[in-house]
Amino acid sequence: RVNYVFIFRLDPRTWFDYRRIFKAAAFLTAIWLLFFFLFVSTVLGNITVFNFPPEIYPLVLVVLNLTLVFFPFRAFQRKSRNVLFHMLLNVLIAPFGNIRFQTLYIADVLTSMGKTLSDFQYTVCYYASGDWQNIPEMNQEGVCKEIGRIFAPIVSALPFVWRFMQCVKRYRRTGVRANLGNAAKYCVACTVVIIGTINGYQSYPIVWTPVMIFWCFLIIFSTLYTYSWDITMDWGLCRPKYKMLRKHLLYRPYIGIYYYLIISNLMFRFAWSLYLTPAQLYIGINPEFFASILAVVEIYRRMQWSVFRVEYEQVINMGEHKALHFEIFEEGGNSRPKQEASFMAGITGDWVGHGPFYSIVETLRSHKDEGKPPLE
Repeated sequence: RVNYVFIFRLDPRTWFDYRRIFKAAAFLTAIWLLFFFLFVSTVLGNITVFNFPPEIYPLVLVVLNLTLVFFPFRAFQRKSRNVLFHMLLNVLIAPFGNIRFQTLYIADVLTSMGKTLSDFQYTVCYYASGDWQNIPEMNQEGVCKEIGRIFAPIVSALPFVWRFMQCVKRYRRTGVRANLGNAAKYCVACTVVIIGTINGYQSYPIVWTPVMIFWCFLIIFSTLYTYSWDITMDWGLCRPKYKMLRKHLLYRPYIGIYYYLIISNLMFRFAWSLYLTPAQLYIGINPEFFASILAVVEIYRRMQWSVFRVEYEQVINMGEHKALHFEIFEEGGNSRPKQEASFMAGITGDWVGHGPFYSIVETLRSHKDEGKPPLE
């Protein structure tokens, strides 16, 4: 089993399991569906609530979500939100923040949100500048369109810049050259995002200038580069000695899913490249609807990347003896395990067990104090 609590250095007393996460996600999804229904119904003229214009509902939804995120009182999992804020702060101040796994993981997830951050920048400008009141027609341009030409490339590229600086700092600290290769990956991706965002504001049909041709080749190179890094470095796969997989697989009963990852990740990576740029593709599908499809594909790609990135981190920790597996047996000496748990080796003294597992950690510590070799 993957010990998420240890890998992300979470406090076992405050973290919450998948059930509570699903409940929170269901609650937020229900709120979004409600406001989406009100918005669409108002636009179509089917429902009118106090004569509110349709633009009010997205604004209320954004304010409500920000209130839930930054709610200062002891509610809505304040301790867990504080942990997330601390991780985000370490990302924002890169390269001065820490470079622990959880910080690197958060920064990687943010690279999938470049378009989201750009859209949020436009949303803030749209309501703050009053464009939502001054533009009666959807095809008219406002102040935010001009502002977006400057700030959209910057905001979209920020996650890649943060990740690049983290890789450079990690190289300076560890001396491992692979971190330079990782930094180069984010540098190329950042260039793709900046050029793509700028070109996204050009008129159509697109003029194939040398810059546009260079950008297309750069997209292909960046996609193949990041795909190869995902497979070989983030997941540790493609080892010919182990049938293009690796020696230790925590999900070995479902071994076919690893081959699915190798194949599907290439397609999803190309979709990710299209998702990063606002450039419209005339393929017979409404551009906004097509962008929504790409957004869903990117969410799924990042989800599968996250699951197996953490799984590989668990394998690495076990190989470096940072984590041990224990089987807790029922009373009476039955051979059937009652529960399984993964712990950081108690002999390092970096983690303290809680609850029924505390005695196991104490046993490991006494084993160390007696000068005996580490337990396997």
